[in-house]
Amino acid sequence: MVINHTNNAIEPAPVIVTVYNREHHFKRCIAHLLECKEASETVLFVNSDAAGSDRDKKAVAGIRRYIDRITGFKKVVKVYHRQNIGSAKSYAYIFNKVFNSYDRCVFLEDDILVTPDFLAYMNKALAYYEDNKRVTSVSAFSYSMFFDIPIEKKKNVYFTHRFNPWGFGIWQDRFVLGQKYSSEVILNDLQNKNLIRRFNTIGIDLLPSFKYLASNKKALTLDLMHVFHMVKNNLVTVVPYSSKSFNIGNDGSGTRTRKGNRFINKDLKFLHECVEFQFVNNIDENMENSFSYKIYDSFFYRLKLVAMKLGLLDYGIRVKNWWAQKNVVVD
Repeated sequence: MVINHTNNAIEPAPVIVTVYNREHHFKRCIAHLLECKEASETVLFVNSDAAGSDRDKKAVAGIRRYIDRITGFKKVVKVYHRQNIGSAKSYAYIFNKVFNSYDRCVFLEDDILVTPDFLAYMNKALAYYEDNKRVTSVSAFSYSMFFDIPIEKKKNVYFTHRFNPWGFGIWQDRFVLGQKYSSEVILNDLQNKNLIRRFNTIGIDLLPSFKYLASNKKALTLDLMHVFHMVKNNLVTVVPYSSKSFNIGNDGSGTRTRKGNRFINKDLKFLHECVEFQFVNNIDENMENSFSYKIYDSFFYRLKLVAMKLGLLDYGIRVKNWWAQKNVVVD
């Protein structure tokens, strides 16, 4: 939600959707967004990177033809990159562009589907927690969907140190890009036993990822950078017990995700339902990190953790990537 200081009117936060070459996923993403009644008052920014190879040119061209036909939003701002700049630079560009005019935004990748009350939840949460600086973002997706949740909690929200990029809202003053912490700072911080313990309580996958990227002088991805920043500074994201989004990119089509049966087999009927939501104020009394910990408590993440401790992390990464290739879905 953005306050127009000229007339004190309140308008919905702009929505960013990034897309590359997955037209089917992208069309479903837009269709679900249009089910939100706030869509007609929402400015949509579509960020389309150029083809990085000849084989992707046709797909990118087809997606841009579809973008040119999108209606139903207050305005569609098309950002077409003339040359392929990659996801990291593409993200930096679109966020900078939006934050030049707005103090907050909602972000989706092309493989995220949302519920009809997604925009209502996002805008109300961004307004409700605007002055609470410990809350760095508003997440739409919740891993709680894979666990039995007491009925009395269904409409509540909780807090976690684990940032999730699968549909989120964020304020300009709390957005963190990849250059926030250098590789040297990250490696130095990873010597802190208390910090390590806090990372491990929200997912045993994190420490090896931080270590691997920093050791190889690679910038952390957007989600990893936010997690690092949040845990280090005891910050949180707010999450609904009843998820407002779902990632269909775990079908093997994504660049950083492998095929996941937990996601492929999930009944998506909930995406057509609106579940009442209410916000809570006491962060420490409503902390819940166990969902993400349980989700990432797997053999391969434990293998990476052991490999890191033995100085064999690069080998562990290769084993994980090999296994991912064996489970890729080919359309």
